[in-house]
Amino acid sequence: MYRNTIGFIAICLMLIAGLMAPCPLWATPAAGEPAAIVNGTPIAKTTVQRQLDAMTNQLARSGRIVDKTTHEAMKQKVLENLIDMELVFQHSQKEGIAASSDQIEEQFAAGKARYPSEAVFKESLNNAGLTEADIRARLERHLTVQDYIRRRVVPNITVTDAQVRGYYDSHPTDFEHPDMVRVSHILIKIDPAAGKKGVADARKTIAEIQTKLKAGGDFAELARTRSQDEKSRSDGGNLGFIGYGQTVPQFEIAAFALAPGQVSDIVQTNYGFHLIKLHERLAAGPDDFNQVADNIRRYLTQEKIDSEMSALADRLRAKATIVRSQTATP
Repeated sequence: MYRNTIGFIAICLMLIAGLMAPCPLWATPAAGEPAAIVNGTPIAKTTVQRQLDAMTNQLARSGRIVDKTTHEAMKQKVLENLIDMELVFQHSQKEGIAASSDQIEEQFAAGKARYPSEAVFKESLNNAGLTEADIRARLERHLTVQDYIRRRVVPNITVTDAQVRGYYDSHPTDFEHPDMVRVSHILIKIDPAAGKKGVADARKTIAEIQTKLKAGGDFAELARTRSQDEKSRSDGGNLGFIGYGQTVPQFEIAAFALAPGQVSDIVQTNYGFHLIKLHERLAAGPDDFNQVADNIRRYLTQEKIDSEMSALADRLRAKATIVRSQTATP
């Protein structure tokens, strides 16, 4: 069957996120033949196409180009995944599981908040041929499926310590790291609209911070109070471990040239001016089991959930009436 291109829960989350995106994944079924009918419920061709577009765009952002053959295979997989989701939704209803109005409204409000104004939100709905009721109905379906997984599937999933260890031991190449360094930085951005003056002002500011460090100032505290890197500032400029190729060349060269505890000279990159502190080096080699065990456990748990959902969908398919269009998507 055309299933499990990505995990079942991942599909649920992608659809829920897409419901409230500026280009919604789910649209009111267009007139004409649907892509499929599942126990009397149609799945619109526009639904399939928008989900396919979302997956294709996601791959493109990661640098993967989808050729025509792959695109056609993905089209069929998307439809089959949506059929599975419809079957599980119908099954969830029979089991007495339904998303609460509070859950629906919370998700609806969160999605609506992504728009700059009420007018833009309504315009987006109108352009997609949707109403607020359509969005709430779709949210109800997908939140119900998520709730079924949480209540009926997850409690029966067990991953033992032995399974975690066994996966680690049998996949050694999955848990190797290159040479890495753990660093923090202080960043002062350059105002691109200020021209040469912007560069001079930024350099002056970073030089003042450098002077304070040389006088015994605390790097983490100065990062918290002076750095303009919003993501790392609150954590004292901490960037964690970085390897070769993970950052811009100027930053990388300066970072790997440092000794533990050493602070770099002023480094200029396209982000601005930096001061970099190296905390420790990590030589290339296998990841410590204790550091990756939790990630392995989550991965194995997700695999078991996907397996259970795939088996459930097979059982539901065996009893379902599914009619597919001869042309699944536009």
